[in-house]
Amino acid sequence: MNSAQGVAAVIGETATEAQSVEAASDKLSVAARQLAQDVEGFLNDVRQDVRERRNSLRVKMREVVALLHNGNRVNAVIVDASEQGCKLTNAQAFKPNETIQLELATGKVVAARVAWQDGEFAGLEFAERIEDLVLLKAA
Repeated sequence: MNSAQGVAAVIGETATEAQSVEAASDKLSVAARQLAQDVEGFLNDVRQDVRERRNSLRVKMREVVALLHNGNRVNAVIVDASEQGCKLTNAQAFKPNETIQLELATGKVVAARVAWQDGEFAGLEFAERIEDLVLLKAA
């Protein structure tokens, strides 16, 4: 075999290997797309589950409370609550991450952090869980 034939044989082998690599690459690409779709579907399912759980664990109410912050007292109304926090109205004076005190109708004072604020509404995260939501309702 002369050197030209040897080079041609090597080129042929290289082309065959390149085709094998390309086929494997195509299979990996298909698998990666399918995996991405599966992961996206899983994440959507988890998001929906979290929304459903969050909504099912919230209790609708209309309880007047006092918000205490920097020596000021503001009346607000809890519109829904969970063990971890509540949504209330008349809270436009508060900014996210501020720490406030929530005085319940029972006289109990609960520490909370402003988690979010949007117009007249705000979400509070209680410093400690309130396992008995009846405590939030007026006695």
